[in-house]
Amino acid sequence: MWAYLRNIIRLSALAPTVFRRVKRQQKFVENILETLPDTYKHIPDNEDIRKIKLYGISIPALMGEAFCSFCNVPYSEKERSAITYFAMLTGPFDDLFDRHEMTDAQISHLLEMHQTDNAQGKLLQYFFRKGMETAAQTEHAKQIAMRVFASQSAARAQKSAITDTDILKQLSYEKGGASMLFYRCALPENMHNPDDELVHQLGATGQLANDIFDIYKDLHEGISTFANQCISIQQLRNEYQQQLQHIATLIQQSKNNVESAKTFALQCAPVLTRALVALDHYEKACTHTNGNFDPAKLTRKQLICDMEKPSNIFKMIHYAAKWLTTL
Repeated sequence: MWAYLRNIIRLSALAPTVFRRVKRQQKFVENILETLPDTYKHIPDNEDIRKIKLYGISIPALMGEAFCSFCNVPYSEKERSAITYFAMLTGPFDDLFDRHEMTDAQISHLLEMHQTDNAQGKLLQYFFRKGMETAAQTEHAKQIAMRVFASQSAARAQKSAITDTDILKQLSYEKGGASMLFYRCALPENMHNPDDELVHQLGATGQLANDIFDIYKDLHEGISTFANQCISIQQLRNEYQQQLQHIATLIQQSKNNVESAKTFALQCAPVLTRALVALDHYEKACTHTNGNFDPAKLTRKQLICDMEKPSNIFKMIHYAAKWLTTL
């Protein structure tokens, strides 16, 4: 009980710091967008801007800071710039597969940095080049970028009639895990780095969390995910909790000093446990379907979990504090 209460206090104290980090990163991204060369300024539409800001703010402000605290190194402007550009290209890259329906051959051509007339491709190449200017692990970043491409290509199967939850789970896990490994390439290697398995699992769990929050959107876009194909909330909750426990174990097994590992876990906890709040929300909605989890029979309101509601924020803090007691 004392450990839980102590974690509540630590998480509450962290909130103002996170808010300041997010505001700082927001200004950083807005400055990048305002100073885009004229060649690229006209390319992003409103949806592009939304995704660029979403990833460009959240990944550096949350995971960039967390990785640096894990390694006990300063988060310099050089590292911030690299991880920001890598994060900002996530949305435009995803859209090559979804909104723009480009072929694998066309996308591979872009990733090899061949000249292109495609406006979206030009923007992606610009972000990639800018990220590589200050990234610490450039050769590794190129290799992992191809792994991200392979995972996105494989994930095209989610738009087919596939309903096998094991296959869908692995598609999501590799997509999220490869992306997190790519962001990590922006930061320097040192002896205190989290190992690749921990980084991959953080990304995999983050992707599962996104899929949980996007159940309504994915269903209406004809995308099958592990989250929207589970037969019960309990099945989905069990899988998510297993992921959280696996991450806790990997943090405990890390060769880093205990204090840095605990600080890292503290910063990751709210991001990792927020999906549990959404699962509670869906479970309550299932009272309208005789306890069965059938998203197709639920309304948009029943499948949208508002994480800005004070009650949901308190629940997230509760789950985060509870998870931290397992470390």
